Amino acid sequence: MESSLDQVRVQAPPEASRARGILGVAARLALAAGLLAFVFSRSDFGEMTVRWSGAAVIGVLAAAIVIWGVLAVDALRWHLLLGGVSPYRGLFRLYLIGWYFSLFLPTTVGGDAVRVLGVTRIGVRAGEAVSSVLLDRVVGFVTLIGIFAVGAGAAPWIVARAAEHFEWSLGWIPMSALAITGVAGMVSFVLVGRRVPKVACFLTDAAAVWHRLRVAPGLAGAAIAVSVVGQAGFIAAWLLVSAGLRLDVPVMAFVVFVPLVSVATMLPITVSGLGIREGVWALLMAPFGVPAADAVVCSLLFYVASLAVGGIGGVLFVRSGLRSSRRGHSLSNRASGRLRLGEDRVSSTV
Repeated sequence: MESSLDQVRVQAPPEASRARGILGVAARLALAAGLLAFVFSRSDFGEMTVRWSGAAVIGVLAAAIVIWGVLAVDALRWHLLLGGVSPYRGLFRLYLIGWYFSLFLPTTVGGDAVRVLGVTRIGVRAGEAVSSVLLDRVVGFVTLIGIFAVGAGAAPWIVARAAEHFEWSLGWIPMSALAITGVAGMVSFVLVGRRVPKVACFLTDAAAVWHRLRVAPGLAGAAIAVSVVGQAGFIAAWLLVSAGLRLDVPVMAFVVFVPLVSVATMLPITVSGLGIREGVWALLMAPFGVPAADAVVCSLLFYVASLAVGGIGGVLFVRSGLRSSRRGHSLSNRASGRLRLGEDRVSSTV
């Protein structure tokens, strides 16, 4: 049995699979358009107070620069989780390209798939690539929850005011059932997959990432610290757009609400979370006297800033696809070899 997925040949998807993919994207585009139309119908643009001005333009441009910096920081987090086996410059490039794809595919799923494919082309085994991207998302998600908890603890009145305007129809029983089902599915995949050769190879490669963090726990701590900086930058980008529009919303409200909006847009329902993001912001800003139309405009302008950064990734992809330089590939292989040699030595002493 092969020791890794490096020997597995990747075949082009059949035409039927491509057609299903196109139909899936089209369906999500239609759903995004429907949600946006619904949000617009619930927004009275006659009450809109924001006006297009130089301050709004500066706010959007500044937000775009901050988003670019956030992606640079997130690429560093991914670099740390991979243990330095791939050059940072190549990972940052893949992050930009992944951001470009995530703007036109279902939430971050499309961008993550691109990152996995790209990093396997610079010497990282498939199992490690998938595991590193998954772990990268987990660290980011945990950081979001932590920032939300800190914000809610520091300004409980923000949460209290927002809670007064909501009626939560989804109880704890359905949420618990969903969480248990997800955990059971992952456990079943591991237990059953060990008996399938290709899946077993995949799990073996993926275990290398977790083993790396176990023998070097400082990497996990550094990744979390970097993630906090990145998420703080993401909140700052929203604040810049809001400030440019002169919305009267407390800063702490963004500390509490941006994590909630980010989690909501992770749902693979529409393309890039369009419609979901605007609707959630309209609901969250309403308790602070912000008209729904203003909240929708703020959200769409943030999307424009994201598109500006995504354009950089699009240019990189058009110029050279997911390919990296030979020098980067060589550096990756040498670093990967040194790391695996160190892991073997650690394993032999345990």
